[in-house]
Amino acid sequence: MVSHNANVLFIGGACGGGKSEVLTALPLRYIDCPKFTGAMIRQTVSQLMKPGNLWTKANNMYSELPKDVRPRFFKGDRKVARFPHGPEIEYTYLNHDGDENNFQGAEYTFLGADEVLQLNFNHILYLFSRLRSPSKYESRMVMSGNPDPDHEIADMISWYLDDEGYPHPEKEGVTRYFIVQGGDFVWADNKEDLIENYKTPFYTPSPLSFSAIFSTIYSNPICMQQNPAYVSWLEGLPDVEKARLLHGNWFARPEGANYFKRENLQKINTAPLDCTWVRAWDKASAIPTDVEKFPDRSACIKMGKNQNGEYFIAMFPHPDNRDDWETERYGSFRAKPGKRDNIIRKQAEYDGDDVNIILPIDPGAAGQSEFQESAKKLAQHGFIVKKDPSVSNKSKLTKFSPFAAAVENGLVYIIESSFPNKQTLEAFYKELEAFDGERSTRKRKDDWVDAVSTAYNYLSKSIVIPKFTLPNSGINNNIRKLKSQVTA
Repeated sequence: MVSHNANVLFIGGACGGGKSEVLTALPLRYIDCPKFTGAMIRQTVSQLMKPGNLWTKANNMYSELPKDVRPRFFKGDRKVARFPHGPEIEYTYLNHDGDENNFQGAEYTFLGADEVLQLNFNHILYLFSRLRSPSKYESRMVMSGNPDPDHEIADMISWYLDDEGYPHPEKEGVTRYFIVQGGDFVWADNKEDLIENYKTPFYTPSPLSFSAIFSTIYSNPICMQQNPAYVSWLEGLPDVEKARLLHGNWFARPEGANYFKRENLQKINTAPLDCTWVRAWDKASAIPTDVEKFPDRSACIKMGKNQNGEYFIAMFPHPDNRDDWETERYGSFRAKPGKRDNIIRKQAEYDGDDVNIILPIDPGAAGQSEFQESAKKLAQHGFIVKKDPSVSNKSKLTKFSPFAAAVENGLVYIIESSFPNKQTLEAFYKELEAFDGERSTRKRKDDWVDAVSTAYNYLSKSIVIPKFTLPNSGINNNIRKLKSQVTA
């Protein structure tokens, strides 16, 4: 497990798997180089210094080294393990905005981040930029942590999981490659593809290698032997916590937070014919910047309703309806207003004029004006635009609850084949499952939540008129008789 040489390695899984021990031991592979520099990081200083954490583990482990390579530990303002021939490992923290400035200009051979899912993801991205040093060894960062489905790290390691959120045994330890574009990760199986696809006359990307490995307390027999009561405690946890902390499940959530469950949706393969269809949008207008790497997305969903009061979710995106920074996700993107409105128009052309467009209205006169301007542009192309019927100052949970209740009662179907790939479908499901009634955060977005709420609330207030054809009798027969007489 400790021999994997990816630039970025994630050691994940459950409690008691020995992650901190591995993290503490790994720098010893590189200390023969006098130019080695390393840092061990937790969220706070107190976490570093508590018994059983990184500082204590390093003191205990490194004291067993031969005297000529055994480090001295300095516990002043700057906590350092300094080896006799030059290398040193600093023990530090990253918590508040601005703490990353302590790393400015630094060059590291090794960065170890323990319980990395407690860190701000912007800080993690910044640490990637510190992976450079004059050492003879290639720089790398090793992260460890327990499952948290709402942290961005969960997206990084999702490829290594099975459909239920457990580590996939055939993918564990496989090396992948990534570059960061606008704060998001672009992945490939080899670095050459990333260089070829993203190289410009002014920029040649330098992909980093990535791998993930996992452990549980059952893969750490020493811990089981030394702490049998701890195993019993993990076994006795409630189901969700047991799935996370004992078995390493990344999708498990507390039952009370689930306003939406994907298993309550009815799955069908084709779109029904007797429906009124709309495409609802939640609009945003920002792109990733150095200040805000994770702005809200513009998002849409197509939804239909038949005369029986059943609802049908679909995606069917236009090829351009996707994010420049996250190219595998469709129906959700970040773009400035001009490009955003152009994608909305292309999607309307792709859907056809029998699909009404539902747009939100932000509170105040500016929101009304923006809606009218957007509606006018689309109407000029022959499309019908309707207002979001929801009251704009109501809570997101109030808006989402009618849709959630319909799903729970089996009235909502989804056409999974209308989603162009698994990444889009999974991202859609995860966003709805993560919704807890609060507004979006850097970690947790609700753009699709708003879109499905808008679509459902509009359709629930509409009357579906069944399609029909005029009978071939009465006046139609008289017209045919008149035509035959004229012909004769």
